[in-house]
Amino acid sequence: MSDKNYRTFAALLVALLLGGAGCGVLRDGTTAPAPPDDGTGLDGNRPPSTGGPPVRDAGLLIGDWQPSDSTAAKSFTGNDGACEGFFYDRGAVLNGSITCVISSQADSNGRFVLQVTRNPDKASYKVEFDSSDQATVYSSDGVEMYRISRF
Repeated sequence: MSDKNYRTFAALLVALLLGGAGCGVLRDGTTAPAPPDDGTGLDGNRPPSTGGPPVRDAGLLIGDWQPSDSTAAKSFTGNDGACEGFFYDRGAVLNGSITCVISSQADSNGRFVLQVTRNPDKASYKVEFDSSDQATVYSSDGVEMYRISRF
């Protein structure tokens, strides 16, 4: 390819790229509008339209988790669904027929309330997500209990 043909080819390629085919610049020189933002951020978190604390999809906790406290694996099937390993009584994990519900909005510390029911008992914990695969669980009074990692 001659030098003249190479320059022509390069100019056409640059014009095509800058001509609205991927760089966000329209042919008239204006910038293309940003795509609509549905509010969804990283890891299923999104700021509420009111400007308050983060709103989280309750599905983020669904799955199987390995705790750092050497207890058995924990699982969460969805709000008002069965869960395992989340009910603690004086430091011991109790099993049985247990259901869990996690709040959809964080408190001022970025923690979500996890209500665990083992009839007739109920317990409340707080969960702070570091990512979609890592979280820390706190007692209702804010003391760190253990960390969980998705597996």
